[in-house]
Amino acid sequence: MDWIEGGALIANPPWDDDTATGAYGAGSVATAEHGRVWLEAAIAEKVDHVAEIHEQHRRREARRNADFGRWGATT
Repeated sequence: MDWIEGGALIANPPWDDDTATGAYGAGSVATAEHGRVWLEAAIAEKVDHVAEIHEQHRRREARRNADFGRWGATT
């Protein structure tokens, strides 16, 4: 489905477009706590993306059911 409605779901280029290794930051300052915080934020972001997918689908189906744009029109 196209993301014509905007929102958080956008295409990002591969990280190696930005850095030689595809990595960001200095691994020498990494900690388990930083990793935990990062992973929790990443999971929350993905949960939001799935919710956005469902919401966009719900709105699209509501428009179809209301005959918006003549989808499903029989005449």
